Amino acid sequence: MMAAVPAPQPIFLFGAGGHGRAVAEVIHRAGCHEIACVLDDERSGSACDAPIVGGREALAGLAARGIRAGFVAVGNNADREILTALAEAGGLTLVTVVDPSAVVASDATLGAGTILMPMSMAGAGAVVGRGVILNTAATVDHDCAIDDYAHVSVGAHLSGGCRVGTRSTVGIGASVAGAVTIGARAIIGAGAAVVTDIPAGVVAAGVPARQLSQSP
Repeated sequence: MMAAVPAPQPIFLFGAGGHGRAVAEVIHRAGCHEIACVLDDERSGSACDAPIVGGREALAGLAARGIRAGFVAVGNNADREILTALAEAGGLTLVTVVDPSAVVASDATLGAGTILMPMSMAGAGAVVGRGVILNTAATVDHDCAIDDYAHVSVGAHLSGGCRVGTRSTVGIGASVAGAVTIGARAIIGAGAAVVTDIPAGVVAAGVPARQLSQSP
């Protein structure tokens, strides 16, 4: 006799913008969770086939709806950290979402509130923190460490042993050489080739990548 398939867990989704809709597609594809409601500070009505029930102020009332877990689908790294803290302060749990096409090594670790978008990869021994976005076709090779609330953008590639600091962004199509460290809150421009360490809090771009300014 076949074992019963567990029903998808009802969750909230915070974010009805473009990133939120992309995350919702991954959640539907993965099939482990069902979006029961959406929260957004700027939108009302419905999104992702679920009602929008308010903004961040509505997080505190979700438990009364029987919703105790969810996902913060906000692209801005600092905002994602703030909203995650608010959700957890209200007793809510953040789920981790992995697209069926993503590749996750058996000894890689993924933090709560992290998403692996389609065709992304976390390699052997990779440690991916909380609230991280590994976007479409981004690859994080063996023994990399991606700190909390970082974003590895579409088609960006990190060689083995790299570190990306808290709330940093590796831009679309950027490449990072092995064992390079990118400091916290840094922004790496699109298409950059990062071959040396990048300090915290700077914008770097080019081939090879060079510091251009302080990050906002």
